[in-house]
Amino acid sequence: MAASKDLKNWKDLSADKPVIGVDYPWEEPDGCENNCVIRHNGKWHMLYSASLRYQKIAYAVSDDLINWEKKGLAHVPDFEASACHFGAPFIIEGLSTSEHFYMIYQGQANNDHMSFILLESKDLLNWH
Repeated sequence: MAASKDLKNWKDLSADKPVIGVDYPWEEPDGCENNCVIRHNGKWHMLYSASLRYQKIAYAVSDDLINWEKKGLAHVPDFEASACHFGAPFIIEGLSTSEHFYMIYQGQANNDHMSFILLESKDLLNWH
């Protein structure tokens, strides 16, 4: 993680270790990517692709953007369009004025066709 006051000069805030590293079997063998962070109810919430090879969507919460409490894998339904791989979650803010969240993510079917899938959630963990 890096921070900047002018978007030109950056300071590495995580030089000692990654902000989100491999801590659980569902993140193995090769780490995490595609982080999406939003602010909700006074906390930072992150959805990310856990495991580059097996691509699951995981969820974490933070008070300061540096120390994250991993909450586990997000509950995402199984679809033919994402049967092979899925990940790269992105929360679309402002899509609704209600307390619902909308996530779009990338899926790969067994026939190698790629799709974007839109899901809804009330808690950022359970998606339908």
